[in-house]
Amino acid sequence: MNGNQRKKLHYRLITRDGANCNNCYVSHTIRKPIIDHIDNNNRNNILENLQLLCRACNYRKNPRISERDSSYTSNENKHTGSSSIIINQEKEQKFRNFVYQEMIFGQKRNHSRKNIINGGAEIVGISPETANRYFKKLSSFTGLLESNGHIYYLKDTWWCKYPKCDDEIIQKCILNLKKRIEIKKTLEEENKEEETKKSETKNYLDEFFLN
Repeated sequence: MNGNQRKKLHYRLITRDGANCNNCYVSHTIRKPIIDHIDNNNRNNILENLQLLCRACNYRKNPRISERDSSYTSNENKHTGSSSIIINQEKEQKFRNFVYQEMIFGQKRNHSRKNIINGGAEIVGISPETANRYFKKLSSFTGLLESNGHIYYLKDTWWCKYPKCDDEIIQKCILNLKKRIEIKKTLEEENKEEETKKSETKNYLDEFFLN
């Protein structure tokens, strides 16, 4: 990528993830982060494949070939990125799934920032600070959450914007919403029929006693 592309992507990653290293979270004022390709393919410049890492974490993830030992070659190359980064990605996905399920399947359709962060931290087994980092992505201008000031809820167009990695859980949410709509419609029709029957019965009795 050229310089202008790199600047634009760097800005979008800061907006999405924050300015610090996405792995060790060291402050950007201490170690300036650089753009890292998660799958190690420098030509794959889609935003989902990019993250900001400090040079130390980037080096640990991608050591020089001459410095890689046999265990790294046989084991580490089977995965994209270091084990710590993979674990972080898995936990972030679990946090996302928690938020989606609470927003769609739960009793409430909206939650406060504090409830989302603390609840997600407890369920996923992460610190509130880490949950807060994940939350910032979800509530960014490219994320799926928005608020009215204090309460957060899914955007109206969330089903069109969800990340591809969230496909399965989002599809379940969509199906659940459709089922709820169908059930609500059925209940409304049944209630309408019941009211009609009551009205007809009342009219019949009124006519009967009047005659």
